[in-house]
Amino acid sequence: MLQVSNSGTLDSKGYAIMSDKNDCNLAEGGDSSCEMGNPRANRRCQITGLPDGFDKTGIHGEPTLFVANFLPLEQQPDLAVCEYRVEFDPPVESKAVRHRLMEQRHIQEDLDSAFVFNGTALYAASSTKLEGMYMARLPNTSEEINIRLHSSTRLRQNHPQAIVCYNIVMKSCMDMIGLKRVGKSHHDDQEKIELRECHIELWPGFETAIKQCENRLMLCIENRFRVIRTQSVWDVMSYEYERVRRNPKRFHAKMDEMLVGATVCTRYNNKMYRVTSINYGMSPVSTFTLPDGSITTLKEYFEKNYNLTVTQSEQPVIICEWRTKQADSLPCVVYLLPELCFPTGLTDTMRQNFRFMKEFSHHTVMDPEKRRKKTENLLRRIRNNDKCRILLLKWGIELTERLVSFHSWELEAEKFIGIHPQGYFGKRADMGRVMHYNGCFRGMHLENWVVVFCNTAMAQDMACQFIETVKDFGKSMHIAVNHPLLQTCSDTTTSSYHSAVVEAMERMATLRGRQERGRNRNFISIVRKIVLQMNCKMGGAPWKMNIPVKNALFVGYYHYCDPILHGQTGACVSTTDQDYTKFYWALYQYFINNDRTLPEKIFLYCDGVDEEQIGSFKEQGVSLVQQACREAITSSGLKPTCHRMKLAVIIVTKNINVRIFKCGADSTFTNPSPGTVVNSTITRAEKNEFYLVPSHVGLGTAKPVCYTVIYDDTGLSPDDHHRLAFKLCHLYYNWQGTVRVPALCQYAFKLASMMAQSVHGEVNKELRDKLFFL
Repeated sequence: MLQVSNSGTLDSKGYAIMSDKNDCNLAEGGDSSCEMGNPRANRRCQITGLPDGFDKTGIHGEPTLFVANFLPLEQQPDLAVCEYRVEFDPPVESKAVRHRLMEQRHIQEDLDSAFVFNGTALYAASSTKLEGMYMARLPNTSEEINIRLHSSTRLRQNHPQAIVCYNIVMKSCMDMIGLKRVGKSHHDDQEKIELRECHIELWPGFETAIKQCENRLMLCIENRFRVIRTQSVWDVMSYEYERVRRNPKRFHAKMDEMLVGATVCTRYNNKMYRVTSINYGMSPVSTFTLPDGSITTLKEYFEKNYNLTVTQSEQPVIICEWRTKQADSLPCVVYLLPELCFPTGLTDTMRQNFRFMKEFSHHTVMDPEKRRKKTENLLRRIRNNDKCRILLLKWGIELTERLVSFHSWELEAEKFIGIHPQGYFGKRADMGRVMHYNGCFRGMHLENWVVVFCNTAMAQDMACQFIETVKDFGKSMHIAVNHPLLQTCSDTTTSSYHSAVVEAMERMATLRGRQERGRNRNFISIVRKIVLQMNCKMGGAPWKMNIPVKNALFVGYYHYCDPILHGQTGACVSTTDQDYTKFYWALYQYFINNDRTLPEKIFLYCDGVDEEQIGSFKEQGVSLVQQACREAITSSGLKPTCHRMKLAVIIVTKNINVRIFKCGADSTFTNPSPGTVVNSTITRAEKNEFYLVPSHVGLGTAKPVCYTVIYDDTGLSPDDHHRLAFKLCHLYYNWQGTVRVPALCQYAFKLASMMAQSVHGEVNKELRDKLFFL
């Protein structure tokens, strides 16, 4: 069937907002609260309750003034949100029809209150009671329908379901000022930026979410850009069909590669869909059954409902499927015509175009001051709009004048320790410039290695320069380098290089191929990175950090979901030594490498866990880890009464809308320094969480990462967790600085993505204690 959603509507008096499923489900709507009318909502919002008297704020570091992209909200203290159960007599099965009944003007005038209706319940911000009987008529038959409202409960202003209503109200304000709702965000198509070279448009916009922070409700405002192509999917199909010389088999394979798993935009309703498959057996004249039982063709449907003329009768049909979050729900299926939808995002060809990417970044990479001006302009448009003022007033909400400011902490710069114990302190957490004289903490002997190059004079000269540079750099880094085996190939094609590698190597190895056309101006930097990566793949470590926690096991977990194959892969990477520089993706190795002893503490950092999954992860995942610890103690021969492993489980969330700015003396915004920690004001009161900015950002705006401690009996203080997370961000050896998440999570992500996309099975056991997946 073809799914059609009802869009929200608001009358001229600002009375009613009809919310469809996407409005009420905040997994779709961009907020971290809960679904309206969902009994699991409250449980999701209180998954990490703090013990009485627990103080999660830190005190170590340099106190600094910061500003976040949060706007405090003022609320009328006497105006609460009331929930009403709605009954229709006779019963109305269609949710869409129930919406249309509540949209009728006389119903809104009789209620005389701002309300949100989700199909089964009505939420109103009113000091008067609305229960009673109301009469409406069916749109098609004029049959009388009695609508009875039963008073259910009075919600406090910070109740999760009240926050859902406030978010729907905020989305309606965005609609009123002329922004177009596209997916979770709103965009201004009147301010679109055209990049004609690659046939794309940039729609600037915002994503908003009202959240309950420490002591008040706040509106989070994040800048967004939507990349929309001006060429339709049908234009792309026609172009690729000619490129493969009209070969159907090659064409179908190419379309699966380009479109399946990609997101397309339908401009007739400004919605985003992820492509599941392409049905070449269907066409615009294919029929389907409407909810009322009538049969129509796709072509007739789009002409009748959207006034769109379909001209290409031979085009296939795009299939988009997904499941709702309700248990045991049937998959939702949407049919799209390539002629009427447009690809989104950038292609690989665009990303390889330096001129285009420079222009693209000029528009999309915004520094803190530019973000500030865009946000202030949005708030000015909302405040100056009469409809927005009326609507917000009816719901008892007032936007304050300025973004929230607060004092927080900057942690001290960490010391990179190489072969020399004095190490290197870098305020920008950048190790690249001092690697040559700081030495390598643990260098491996590069004994057997192969250099493959083309059989030309220039390639031979490049290979000799490369080998000499590798030896020179290895000497300064205390990495022993033997002369390599030289292997030539006939030309520069991939197949020739592959044949040469197969001929030179009789056993499996992890390789990095590079083709050079003349000497690169960054030749020395490239060689240094290659040497360091080879050293890491063999078990070496460029540096270590001073981590005072001893007899501990640090574990990184990543849950990888393949968007194309819809497969799921989980990967674990753990430390195996007391310097925390050896990593292994099986926990048993710790027992072997540490004189058959088990750790006293385990720190598990989990990445790739959605907000909706945190509750079930705490209820089920933590107990499974504890059970595994008990089994490990029993299997090792130790007595459970004499040895107990303490556990801390931390959820790491990268994809958040929070932005933190450092406030200068002249009130200008700049990026925070590496080591900035925020654990108050904008965090949630019921959770032990903090935000960390681990990296220096020169262009654009820094993106903090949220850490949520869902279980902890290790005895570490909040300050200890802050500094420990910052230290672990320094141990990713494929980058000469810090990464956004603890290095163990980044290693787990690399491992999980390789297993899911390429290997699809177990790898050689001899590689398990090596970072072969870098």
